[in-house]
Order: sequence, then C-alpha cells, then structure tokens
Amino acid sequence: MSVETSAARAAVPRASENAVDSVAVERELTVAPLQLRRVESELAGSSTIEPLAGDAPDLYAQVTAQRQSHRQQFLDEAAQERAAAERTRNELAAGRSRERSSTPTCPSSRQPKRTKT
Repeated sequence: MSVETSAARAAVPRASENAVDSVAVERELTVAPLQLRRVESELAGSSTIEPLAGDAPDLYAQVTAQRQSHRQQFLDEAAQERAAAERTRNELAAGRSRERSSTPTCPSSRQPKRTKT
C-alpha cells in the first residue's frame, strides 16, 4: 500500500468530520442571537421572546422551550425557598413557645435574687 493511498483514505473521514463540524458551527452561529434574546428576555422578566423575520422556526421553538423550562425551574426553586423560609419561621415560633412554656411561672421556683453583703 502506498503512502498516497493511506493518506487518501485518511482524508475521507476528515472531510466528513469537517462537514459535520461546519454544520454544527453554522447551527451554533444561527442559534446564538436567539439565545442572547432568550437571556435578555429572562433578565427583563418578559413572558415571551418575540420572533424576528430571520429566525429559523425549529431553533425559535427550541429557544422558546428553553426559556419556558428555565422560567419553570426558577419558579420551582423560588417556591422551595419560600417553603423553607416558612418552615424556619414555624420552627422559630415553636421554639419560642416552648421557651415561654418552660419558663418557671411559680415564684417559689425562681432563683432568689442575690443581695450584696
């Protein structure tokens, strides 16, 4: 087998890999402006991302789904934090209640005042 033949065989997969890489890079470059608009929309608290004339419908749908997923994740995490804060408030109230109920109420059970001698 000659060096040229093995080089030619090695070049075929590389050409295929380059084509795949090119398609992937092109897709990333197409979706980047949509992702930027999604992030800006999330930061602004907007409920939607407005489609533009040049947006590919499949990529727009993908980015919109990501936005909705991120929003739902944020809402879920915020609800968990509110629930944790409520549990903490309840535990604090219960602890204060136990503290009040364990405080001696009978004067004879209180510590006598110390007097200076």
